[in-house]
Amino acid sequence: MIKRLPLGMTYPYKLFIFIVLFSFNSLQSQWSYGLLPKTIRDPNSIFLNKDTVLIAGGFYGLTNNISNEVYYYDIREKKVVHTEYLSQPRANFSLVKGDSGIYFIGGVTLDSASTFYGAKTMDILKNNGEWARDTIPTRSYASTAVGLDGKIIWSPSMQRYNYNTKYYWYAINLGIYDEKNKTWSIKKMDRPRFFQKALTDGKIALFAGGSDGHNKATNHVDIYNSETNTWDSAKLTLPRSLIKGCYANGRFYFYGGAMGSGFSSHKIDIFDGQKWSNENMTVGRVVGGVAASGENIISLSGGTFNLYDFTNENMLGLYEVYNPEQRSLYVGLLKNYNLNGITTLNGFSSASNGEVAIFAGGYSFTSNGTMPRRYVIHYQSSLNRTTSFESGFELYPNPATETVHLKNIRFNDKISVFNIHGKPQNAKRIGTSTMDISNLPSGIYFAEIVGSKHQTVKFIKR
Repeated sequence: MIKRLPLGMTYPYKLFIFIVLFSFNSLQSQWSYGLLPKTIRDPNSIFLNKDTVLIAGGFYGLTNNISNEVYYYDIREKKVVHTEYLSQPRANFSLVKGDSGIYFIGGVTLDSASTFYGAKTMDILKNNGEWARDTIPTRSYASTAVGLDGKIIWSPSMQRYNYNTKYYWYAINLGIYDEKNKTWSIKKMDRPRFFQKALTDGKIALFAGGSDGHNKATNHVDIYNSETNTWDSAKLTLPRSLIKGCYANGRFYFYGGAMGSGFSSHKIDIFDGQKWSNENMTVGRVVGGVAASGENIISLSGGTFNLYDFTNENMLGLYEVYNPEQRSLYVGLLKNYNLNGITTLNGFSSASNGEVAIFAGGYSFTSNGTMPRRYVIHYQSSLNRTTSFESGFELYPNPATETVHLKNIRFNDKISVFNIHGKPQNAKRIGTSTMDISNLPSGIYFAEIVGSKHQTVKFIKR
């Protein structure tokens, strides 16, 4: 029997309890992958149409060489079918769909001496397939934008960044681009706009969270209503920056994020256009990417604590599937899903056409060091039904300190224990159904049982 605590309950972060059992076989067919021509990290992705994803820019491999390539990736064939080129290399730029086309705004680029600087231009892929170029009000890095009602509303985030001194100048105001007149105006705001998240449903736009650039996060949300041309405000549950999220099925989802030096959030803030609610992720983290697939919201990988300095010790090898209709949340390990050895992933982009969620590029930490990736990972929820999660084994006590016991397990079933990074742990099996976990550090773990069924059980070691 699945033991599930109601979502939305509040627990101390370190003792957050959520017990999940799920069927490996029911989820395995929903994961697959294709390949990009080159390894790429920090690209941007957006669906051009139902079957084609644009995967653009980013850094080649583990170098500081920036890409100007735009890959047309076919999700049916699981490969790049065409390549075009931006007017200049771009990384950490905004990619947004407007009424007249798709906009590639600002970002970091390189000059002739291979020096980084902020691009003061944007490329536009028009609806007729032609390319255009225009200027933008300021240079930018790590910007975010939305398109609605003939406008592109753009938050520059950082205006300048020195890679040698790590010194930056953050932006306060928003830029608003009129697609018809091809002109920019400035919306004066009262707070910095650094690493925030922007989402829209085509009628309203939300700019959530962010930082002042000095590890001080905000929980402020600015809300623009295009029908009334007015601004309002709201607050997230917790202050944080580096939020990931998506709009799907009539709701805005804002996932996790960095709360400051050494802390990350487990909150999912949800806005349905009228009221706010929130849920808890199983692990507080800066999420790698979020995208929708059918009724489900998929949050993939990421890292605990801050993500400004990712290491092998804080990168996570998990994913979560949240179903808002059932108010259920399930967690699994990437290593289980035949993704060519990927156990952790970061520095990738995410996008969705409503049915298929994709996660493109990135890098992983492995026993051989940091590895750049050229995979496009697909997740597709089961058609015409909600994802099926099947119970079988029950683990208790949970949380535990010395030993855990498994019901319904057989002598020949194999048990392995992994941490949240997907690394195997030295837990000793005693007899058929008991595991000695006394030597494990406190934290969250997964017991994987392989036998007549292949299931994973999450538990907490105190």
